Amino acid sequence: YDPLRVVRLERPSANPPISATVRPRYVFIGRTEKRKGPDLAIDLVSALPDDLRGPLYVIGPDSPSHTGVSSWHFLRSYAALRNVELIFTGTKSRLSSRNS
Repeated sequence: YDPLRVVRLERPSANPPISATVRPRYVFIGRTEKRKGPDLAIDLVSALPDDLRGPLYVIGPDSPSHTGVSSWHFLRSYAALRNVELIFTGTKSRLSSRNS
């Protein structure tokens, strides 16, 4: 008897089945400035095998560069070069996300 073991979980298989009709989705949450790493999220998705690729959702505000160029503009171009589908959702308020 193990009092800390409440639920018996089956050990996951080494290669869980992936549905051919459902693609995984990936999310980057944060400001889209370079030091926060949204470009690294694009690199990570681009490095995945084709059967594990899915869209990358970016949740966070645009962060224009010191020259006024939108970070979203840069990220769209970078994602296109890496063949990554990028979806910007903009910002989500904490209050609206709690009530959803």
